[in-house]
Amino acid sequence: MTAVNSMAFDYFNKTTKSDMGAEAISALKGVHRQLTRLYRGASAGRLWRMEGVTLLPGIDDFPKKTEVTHIADTRDVLAFASAHRLALIAIWAIQRDNGRCPGVIDSNSCSGIRQLKWSFSHLLESYTSR
Repeated sequence: MTAVNSMAFDYFNKTTKSDMGAEAISALKGVHRQLTRLYRGASAGRLWRMEGVTLLPGIDDFPKKTEVTHIADTRDVLAFASAHRLALIAIWAIQRDNGRCPGVIDSNSCSGIRQLKWSFSHLLESYTSR
């Protein structure tokens, strides 16, 4: 399978908290518009099936903590991906999928948010195993 995989984090929004679910969906729609121009004549459905998205669980590396992907954001992206039949949903740094370090920015070993271990993975499991 070939897919354009959007890395849906690290926007470095300096002023306001980002709705990371909405940001990811916006990024996917932007890629879709680009694919429409590249693959003229391809159906919308075919183009959506050429897209994927990678999410970063929890707090990213921007010090202002304006970009935090929560489970609710991931649910929003999952619903969008299901409706549009995206090729994949992935997690960047799966070892972060735990709540061992609330408040920590850009940890390599935890998300920085309160969550159960593997919350993101379990939520996306049904999509990735279909």
